[in-house]
Amino acid sequence: MIQTPKRHLSSRRTQHHRRSFTLFELMVVVVIISIIATMTLFTLFGVMENAKEARTRSQIAKLHELIMTKWESYRTRAIPVVIPATALPRVAAQQRLAGMRELMRMELPERKTDLIDSAVILVKPGSSSPLQVSLWRTYRRKAGALVKAKHTTPTNPTPDWKLCDTWTPELQGAECLYLIVSVMRDGDSNGLDFFKESEIQDTDDDGIPEIVDGWGRPIEFLRWAPGFVAVRGNDGAWGVLNVDDDGVNGTDDLGERGWPNSDDELVSDIHDRDASKSPDPFDPLKVDPRWGDNDPNNNPYNPSNDPFALYPVIYSAGRDQLYGISTDYDTDPNTQPPPCQNYDRFRYSTDSQFPNDPYHVFTLGGAQSMFGLPDKNGIDNITNHALGVN
Repeated sequence: MIQTPKRHLSSRRTQHHRRSFTLFELMVVVVIISIIATMTLFTLFGVMENAKEARTRSQIAKLHELIMTKWESYRTRAIPVVIPATALPRVAAQQRLAGMRELMRMELPERKTDLIDSAVILVKPGSSSPLQVSLWRTYRRKAGALVKAKHTTPTNPTPDWKLCDTWTPELQGAECLYLIVSVMRDGDSNGLDFFKESEIQDTDDDGIPEIVDGWGRPIEFLRWAPGFVAVRGNDGAWGVLNVDDDGVNGTDDLGERGWPNSDDELVSDIHDRDASKSPDPFDPLKVDPRWGDNDPNNNPYNPSNDPFALYPVIYSAGRDQLYGISTDYDTDPNTQPPPCQNYDRFRYSTDSQFPNDPYHVFTLGGAQSMFGLPDKNGIDNITNHALGVN
């Protein structure tokens, strides 16, 4: 009888008792690998988002530097307004202030109608014709050439390229910002030289480019944004909920935004509505009629409509890609006026003491609103008002 060596029996016995992976064990391994992969993806996504945010902050910081250099120049600019020699000093100061605001509108445009509406206050010396501001003409020529180049085709060699018809209004603030920067000089460099070619895009395909942020969304611009101060907190009310904080117009209205002890959230490190602390630097003599209107809402903390220092707002939509900032009177296409008047913040000039009123309050949807007024979607915006610069 042939006997199998013991070592062979032992080997077979070992092979017989070796276990394979069960289905449950394989599922556990797959789940663990999936969790690790998901965590890795989330980490990479977070790193990418942080990189986009850092890039956007850098862009906005540079834009802030360029725009504020222009803004500061108005403190000492010669204003081309004719003031009669017999005018009283206060009247002369009012005319200069009005002329300076109009010059800012024309040289720092934020919407297409700023480049369509000619001067109202600034006139040619010795005539009643509107003054053709040089920089304003440059913007118009450039915008017109860009739009014409976009819409010219072999079958339509001479298209109608009027700005009011072919310049789409949805991103006009960003497009005006592009126009402003494109003609600026910083030493030997053009303003656009500070941005990569990939950061200049025409995202709405209307012919006029925009400077885009890290997410590829246009960086927007408001020259005057008096509402860019606070956003309603979780209670959904301005000021303290159900309390008439200022004693005017009932409870929770616009005049109570940012009231002490409210949950309203600040969105600007620069704007301060308290004009006693931060008055309009372009009105040192306080000749704006608001200073003397005896508004009953005038108090140390909330001085109502007293003119405070307004700084341009340059902003990215941030990670949620929602701007959340009021820039227009009306977004309902069924109630908007003809194209040349769309989004024109100065059509109310006949109802205002100044044709170019930086602090205008308008009614939208039955409620008061102001340009630059943010909502919850604007909380994550990246702006020049929260970069630690001023």
